[in-house]
Amino acid sequence: MQASAQEYVVIGIPRSLRLLTNEEADRLEDSAGRSRACPTCNGRGRFRWWDDPRSPTNPVEWACRCPDQITMSRCFRWAGLGLGHQRLGVYDVGERLLEHEAFGAVTSYLEDPAYFRQAGCGMLFSGLVGNGKSMLAILMLKTLLAEGFSGYFGHFPDLLDQYRSTWRSAEERQYYQRHIRNVDFLVIDDVGKESTIGGVEQRAVASTVFDTLVRHRLAHALPTIITTNLSMDDFAMRYGEGLVSLIREYTVPNRFEADDFRPDQNLRAQAEFRAKLVRPIVVG
Repeated sequence: MQASAQEYVVIGIPRSLRLLTNEEADRLEDSAGRSRACPTCNGRGRFRWWDDPRSPTNPVEWACRCPDQITMSRCFRWAGLGLGHQRLGVYDVGERLLEHEAFGAVTSYLEDPAYFRQAGCGMLFSGLVGNGKSMLAILMLKTLLAEGFSGYFGHFPDLLDQYRSTWRSAEERQYYQRHIRNVDFLVIDDVGKESTIGGVEQRAVASTVFDTLVRHRLAHALPTIITTNLSMDDFAMRYGEGLVSLIREYTVPNRFEADDFRPDQNLRAQAEFRAKLVRPIVVG
């Protein structure tokens, strides 16, 4: 028998999540339009989702806490997390990734994030495509944000665009310094992907920006979480042995070599689409 909507209510805003200032909210809305509709139920107050996302077999109707969903979405967007990232939960971590030593390392890290923030120790996820590196980094950052830390998630080519914007105005330089370069936890996703974009000169700029950004954060004991598909040998060839040595010193390394798990994720997504389900915004 299907449960009533009142029995299924999305968990509210984490108490420690830092809310946006008026200035931050204005900038965010100016950059992405001013739609205030709930991103989960679109103002209907109800949405369909699994009764237990860990065992997705029974779709039910959920009651939506629209103000909380809207607020969390804005906070996560301010941290560079798109709507698809905002909807990722621990239940999306497949069995193969749950059994990977990297998941255990992330769990241990999140048990005492204040220590790792003070120590300036980050994480390095390297290895093959589709192994869950970005997913773990996203789930880590969402948990850290919920604990009250500042953070930002940036696909490296997008971070390069953010850096180039600092050439145009003092306001953009200030934004980059405060909102990206000096946050508590910075995720630099897909390092090496920029090599497929642009010519030799642009790749040289990318290498310089990455080197400068990472060295600054290491010098100021600011943890950086890095994901890359490059092998460590290729990583060293592109960015230099010296920087790689520093990264290894100040991060917990995790190597991914299992098969691509995205086909399993695709099957789950197709099941959700067929049932016309909507994922809520969750912390982890």
